[in-house]
Amino acid sequence: MRDGSSVLVKVLSAYKLMDDHQKSLVSKLVLNFIEGWSGQSLTLNVADRPMSPGDFSPARDQNFFRLVSSNVANYLKQGKFRFCTPKYYRELEDEGRADVSEGYSCIFIEGTQKCLQAAATSGFNCLVLCGFGENPRDGVHSYQLQQQFDEVLIEITDVESFTSIVQKELLRQKKIKCFNVHTMDIYYHSGKFISLNAANSTVLENCLQKLAMHRELPKELLHDFNMQYWDSIYEATFWPSVFSKPERYAHEKERRIAFECSLDIEEDCIHVEIPEALEFLKFYT
Repeated sequence: MRDGSSVLVKVLSAYKLMDDHQKSLVSKLVLNFIEGWSGQSLTLNVADRPMSPGDFSPARDQNFFRLVSSNVANYLKQGKFRFCTPKYYRELEDEGRADVSEGYSCIFIEGTQKCLQAAATSGFNCLVLCGFGENPRDGVHSYQLQQQFDEVLIEITDVESFTSIVQKELLRQKKIKCFNVHTMDIYYHSGKFISLNAANSTVLENCLQKLAMHRELPKELLHDFNMQYWDSIYEATFWPSVFSKPERYAHEKERRIAFECSLDIEEDCIHVEIPEALEFLKFYT
């Protein structure tokens, strides 16, 4: 953790340097473990190329649609909104919608001859609004999506104005400061793995040496690791943690609005009343 926001990094092992295909296989094993531990034993395709910040870019247009139940639609019509963290979506009871790898990515920090492999969970400082960049009632998967995500269609007609009001009210009502708002399409990548180049890093070499002798890193070395790599790890893990999902969800063509906040969000969901935001919503039954 640094400055009130955190990334959970669990060092799993140290390896000789691997090519992308080998990293992909390792990341698949980790994800299969996560899926199996949650009871969702689904086969994942292997993606040989690591993700990079360049895979994530702002949405090409301002379209944003949601499918909600009639109860949620009535709640929204009162000007009441709910914004949730990635943790909430990890723990959804609805297995058709829950993604147990939400917020997760596999990271390889590469030294001169070896690499440190870790499981990283990020997005603790984010509130997410999930939707679609295209009208989900159109297209070959329209029936499946309506069965999966309920029957009332909502369109946000002006995303920029809507998110600006939400930012102001989160600060005023909840003292939550959002310093960035990102609207992006989900990048579907089953491996969910990232590579960071740390060649000639004394801190990394010390970590690798300690791991060769012990199963855990001493606190002082963890502190050095955090100080040297925090910015790189935060940047590398933020995008895949918030804006990537395994390929089995690709039919959803999901688009998200993520409010990146200065501090971690303690509650799974934040409720705010913003009646003036209704100006930017259209409801279709």
